[in-house]
Amino acid sequence: MNPKISIIVPVYNAENFISKCIESILAQTYNNLEIILVNDGSTDNSLSVCNRFKELDSRIILINQKNEGTSSARNKGLKVATGEYIGFVDGDDFIDKKMYEILMSTILECNLKLAECNFVKSTSYESLNYDDLNIEIESVDQAISRIEKPGFYSVCTKIFYLDLLKNIQFVYGKVHQDALFVSEVYKKIEKVGYINLPLYTYTVDNESVTRTHYNYKKVEGIDVILETNKNLLKLTKHKDNKALLNKVLVNYLTYNYIELFNNPDLDKNLYYRKKIKKLIIDKTNLLKINIHTKLIKFLPINIYAIFHKINTYRIKIFN
Repeated sequence: MNPKISIIVPVYNAENFISKCIESILAQTYNNLEIILVNDGSTDNSLSVCNRFKELDSRIILINQKNEGTSSARNKGLKVATGEYIGFVDGDDFIDKKMYEILMSTILECNLKLAECNFVKSTSYESLNYDDLNIEIESVDQAISRIEKPGFYSVCTKIFYLDLLKNIQFVYGKVHQDALFVSEVYKKIEKVGYINLPLYTYTVDNESVTRTHYNYKKVEGIDVILETNKNLLKLTKHKDNKALLNKVLVNYLTYNYIELFNNPDLDKNLYYRKKIKKLIIDKTNLLKINIHTKLIKFLPINIYAIFHKINTYRIKIFN
């Protein structure tokens, strides 16, 4: 059995990265692939590079659209995909040659609809010892317990059975789209295959909106994370996981609260700061973190920010 995987690659001004990205996909030891490149209105030479690769390999489909963002590009790729399984690779990243072979064998051998691997941040290939490969079959609850591990929400470290994605789309124009997408998929499955090896490389020297300074798109992303948190809380039955989800959310909200204090022009009417403050108080009451609740209630934000920076760590799951 050799099911086709459709790999969707959004491309935007990635001329310095896209060749390496495509080459890493073409080099896969699993070769029943459909590679869907979606040029999202690039203003550099990305489209020319994509055209060159399209001429070299018949498995490549190239879509050219005006700039509408990563969500739109991924959704467009999903519409034309003909594979039984779906994978995603960002145009400035690259993958290990055995990534899809390992993920697909896990899917087939363990009768799964979703499998995922670890990832590494780098600019070059890591030397992997495949003998270290370990596969864990997890319940959704067990998977949620990994939420603090980087990559939990990434769609790029996973392959999905196509039928899982019916009626699920990426949120248009918002950051943290992966998080909400993954939480919606988790509603439809009972188990996940998790591979410990970092088969996906997330390039560290690009400049996408989610990897740069604080901006209004990140402010808008707060609502996406709140919806994601709500989805996952409904899926877990374990008290420890519920506490973990709330703790992660409090850290994320506190980070945004402080950033909005440092960037008040992004929240001129105080809407988000008031909303976040109430959420932090509610969640910390649930967690019985009384010191945080009292401080955020009574301290000026600049003093609270200093306290938070000194006494807590900033979780970087979503940033």
